[in-house]
Amino acid sequence: MANFVRFIRKSKTDYNNIDNKDTDAIYFVNGEGNVNQIYLGSDLYGADIINSYTDIANNKSVYSTTATNSMIAGKADMCTLRTYSDTTLPEILNISNNTEYRYTALTNAAGLNISITDAPVNQDTWMFYSSIVLNKISTTLSLDEFITMDSSSSISDIIFLNKDIVILDDMDVLEVLFFANGMNNQVCCIGYAYKVPEPPTP
Repeated sequence: MANFVRFIRKSKTDYNNIDNKDTDAIYFVNGEGNVNQIYLGSDLYGADIINSYTDIANNKSVYSTTATNSMIAGKADMCTLRTYSDTTLPEILNISNNTEYRYTALTNAAGLNISITDAPVNQDTWMFYSSIVLNKISTTLSLDEFITMDSSSSISDIIFLNKDIVILDDMDVLEVLFFANGMNNQVCCIGYAYKVPEPPTP
C-alpha cells in the first residue's frame, strides 16, 4: 500500500524543535532573511539560483521534476506521461492528477493557461500531483505572470512557492510541478527554468 505525503508549513525554529520528523511529510520551512527550505522528513531539498549550464551540471541541489519524483521514491504515485510535438500551447491546458505533460517542440511559448477540472467536491482530503515541461519558452514575465489559472478551473488559486528565485528571461526550458494535499480551492506550484547548452563546435 502506497504511503501518502503530508504538506506542513513551519518556521525554522518550530521545525528544528520537532524531535521525530515525519518521513512521509514535506515541510515548507520559513527561515530568517527570507531563506525558505523544503524538507522531506529530515532530508533537505535545496533550491539555489543557477546562472549557467555549468552551474546546473555541478550543483546537485536543483532537480528536475523527474529527478524529484525518483528521490521521493514511491511516496508519489507513478505518473502518466503525455508527450506533445505541437509548436504552440493550447489556449487552455487541462491538467489531471498523476500526469506529466511534456511539450518538446514549442516555438517560444509566451504563457501557460491551465485548468484543473477533476478536483473533488470535498477538497479537504484531495491529493493532487501534476507536472509540465515546456521547451521552448520565450518571455520576460515572472513565474506567476507566465502561468495563469483559467476561469473554467474548479481550482481558482495557485500558490507560487519559489516565484522570487525563478528567472524565465533568456531561458529555454521551464519545468513546473503542481501539487495539493487537503488545500481547499488551492494548488501549490514550484518552477525551475534553465538554458539548453549550445552543441559543441565540430
